[in-house]
Amino acid sequence: MSPEQLMQEALIEAKLAATQGEVPVGAILVLPDHSLLRAHNTKEHTANPTDHAEMRIMKEAANRLGDWRLDQCDLYVTLEPCPMCLGTMLQTRLRTLYFGASDPKRSPGDWQKGNSTLVWPTLKYMDSMQGNNHELQIRGGYLENDCAQLLKEFFALRR
Repeated sequence: MSPEQLMQEALIEAKLAATQGEVPVGAILVLPDHSLLRAHNTKEHTANPTDHAEMRIMKEAANRLGDWRLDQCDLYVTLEPCPMCLGTMLQTRLRTLYFGASDPKRSPGDWQKGNSTLVWPTLKYMDSMQGNNHELQIRGGYLENDCAQLLKEFFALRR
């Protein structure tokens, strides 16, 4: 399947999340044997702040593979990952991240502490993140308008 087709599958998961009152983020993970895992946000339902689509799918992949290393796996997610999910992607040695919409909350991505500027672990500042022994390949903007529109519609109904 093409990246666009896989992102379309992630959008199906995101729409499922929205029907359950969850922020509509969906993910597809391609395993080394080319089988697919699917997940969407469930943190409202489970009251677990770590139940982001990306976290759930990486945990499932590690359990399925019997290994925490996901270096032969590619992840497709409808929204730019948060710092928690990005950190986990680096820890699992995920091969490639494909994302749909950029997260405007994550820009500019830096904040002040004392006299120094610290950088949040965001995709915008990946090059400045020091000390990682893995280089995550990142490709963004897949079905960006569709992914962003789903989020806009979801939040417009809740405001």
